[in-house]
Amino acid sequence: MLLYRITSKRLTKNRGNNIMANDDEYLDSLNGYNYYNEYDGNLRFYFNKIKRYPLLSREEEYELALKVCDGDKAARQIMIKSNLRLVINVAKKFIGKGLSFGDLIMEGNIGLIKAVDKFIPKKGFKFSTYAIWWIRQSIERGISNSARLIRIPIHISDNFCKCSKASKEIEVKLKRKPYISEISEFIGIKEEKIEGIFNSNFIISSLDDSYESNDENINILGRGGGVAFLNISPKIKNLYLHVKF
Repeated sequence: MLLYRITSKRLTKNRGNNIMANDDEYLDSLNGYNYYNEYDGNLRFYFNKIKRYPLLSREEEYELALKVCDGDKAARQIMIKSNLRLVINVAKKFIGKGLSFGDLIMEGNIGLIKAVDKFIPKKGFKFSTYAIWWIRQSIERGISNSARLIRIPIHISDNFCKCSKASKEIEVKLKRKPYISEISEFIGIKEEKIEGIFNSNFIISSLDDSYESNDENINILGRGGGVAFLNISPKIKNLYLHVKF
């Protein structure tokens, strides 16, 4: 069974594939940070473990990928384990962006698994080229989610990125902020759904913050932890958490 939790620290360098996987000094030199001191036993164990898995030749990769497509679980495990070092090579580029090195590798491994499951060898692409996209996407999503107090479902997060990208493209073209209807037509998603997608990108405020309504400041929490609602609509009365859109 593949280890999902990241545990170890040795990295070595493979000559043919430019993948790191067995060099303590390399970890210590990453961005001037001493990972050896922080992760010592855990990462050391993990990297010592994955370096046992041999890298695949292009031919072996192709044959295994065909078997994976046919539902061969053993071939799937070999494909995953033989490419764990690729995840490390990608993860190191995201150091210092909100997640620990171990968590970056964990998120990257999730992307690697998706890549193995979705890879179609007959299309002629090299697996590592295909997998890097999935690994990066998974890591970036992990970093994004780590910054939120409330985790947004993956499909909503993906749609938000799609809508945001479309909005920026339309704004550049029209030299103004686009309407919801224009974004809807551009990406083929209903206006109501787009409104919901943008509304999911909310900001969370403390229960101790004040809410401004009709020139009055109203605390969400009253004294003693009670909820104070003065001259507020019934909808807002149901809110225990103030959300600004």
